[in-house]
Amino acid sequence: MTKSKPLSRRDFLKLAGATSAGLALSACGVNATKLPTATPVSTSTWTPTSTTTLAPSSTPPPTATPQPSALRDFAQSLGIMIGAQISSFHIMNPEYTGKDYLKLHAKEFNLLASEDIDWYSPFDHPLRPTRDQFDFTLADTAVRFAEANNQRIREHHLLWGSKSVIPPWLKNGNFSQKELFTIIEEHIATVVGRYKGRVHEWSVVNELLGLPWESGNRFWYDQLGSNLDWVEMVFGWVNEADPDASLILNDFGIEIPEDPIYYPDRARSIYSLARKLKEKGLPVKVGFQMHLDGQYYRTQEQQQRKARSLKENILKYKNVGIDVYITEFDLRMNKVPGSQEERYDIQGEAYRILFETSLEAGVESFTTWGMSDRYSYFVETLKWADADPLPFDQQYKPKPAYFALYDVLSQYVAQKSSGITATSTP
Repeated sequence: MTKSKPLSRRDFLKLAGATSAGLALSACGVNATKLPTATPVSTSTWTPTSTTTLAPSSTPPPTATPQPSALRDFAQSLGIMIGAQISSFHIMNPEYTGKDYLKLHAKEFNLLASEDIDWYSPFDHPLRPTRDQFDFTLADTAVRFAEANNQRIREHHLLWGSKSVIPPWLKNGNFSQKELFTIIEEHIATVVGRYKGRVHEWSVVNELLGLPWESGNRFWYDQLGSNLDWVEMVFGWVNEADPDASLILNDFGIEIPEDPIYYPDRARSIYSLARKLKEKGLPVKVGFQMHLDGQYYRTQEQQQRKARSLKENILKYKNVGIDVYITEFDLRMNKVPGSQEERYDIQGEAYRILFETSLEAGVESFTTWGMSDRYSYFVETLKWADADPLPFDQQYKPKPAYFALYDVLSQYVAQKSSGITATSTP
């Protein structure tokens, strides 16, 4: 594919229309069986009503072809998913983010990534506060928003061993393995069964082996065994609950062999497990999280080398029939020197080459972990105010990273229209 300069903001504004919309959402009670519908967020451009009656013409005016004005427009025409994570807290509290935030998500993305099915959190509405109780308030909110705005939805995570999401009743229950399997099976039947046909992708198992720098964050691995036969059982239960859903084995540090944040033993384990699940006939996808550190992507040479490494790794999975999804992409810039404009430009070029490379390797789902720098994980959780990892800045304005995504997608659409297939290698 021929590389081109990112769209300028002026060029972007020529392509993109203004948005006008409203959103009405209400939280659902515990164990609600029917979700109310929400007022869709409009993504169309407002047009004033004319008071002049036009005389009929003998020749009907030509029908205008709608021009793409957002990432999702291009993605839809390519049959791929472009997504961003959004919190149900933000959906339920538009006064916190401002309604423009919700309108922007609905306008730009055809996939919503939700982290509302973790078993437990210390905040309001943990999914499974006791063994016998489920609270679907948050997950229902995300599903309603996605459905109202014609978005697919991916839920994170059915099983994640992080101590932050293991409820006290489970952590301190001294359950036998047999009892744990019963608890997991009933959990999957309840949660996946509730959203069958509505949630399209499930992160089934996340960070199976924990994180290299943390201890006590692989509850399921420690409790159920290192032979990993239980993972096959879990995927089987999810597949039985919804045979049409995409099932993801999601992990971190397995994505780019040339990146310093890459763990070879971990990567080999996930690859071997994914192949085993595939051979058992389970519809497994592998999720590359791709939380990247911008200090390793400052030069064109660094970006190209890592892009080649990423492509080779994706193709390794594709060659054995396993699709790779990019599930949690961000590129933090807090360790990159230079002015804000310089840092944004570096970030934009890195977004461009990594996104383009992912599409060239056959990735059909690419999601950023958040949308605006204001509500990134690094700001809200780690309090790194200068991480700036996402496509929109803290005022929800598009950055060079956004224009890079837009430009790559627009080029693919143009090539598709002309019958050209992109096969270039970084």
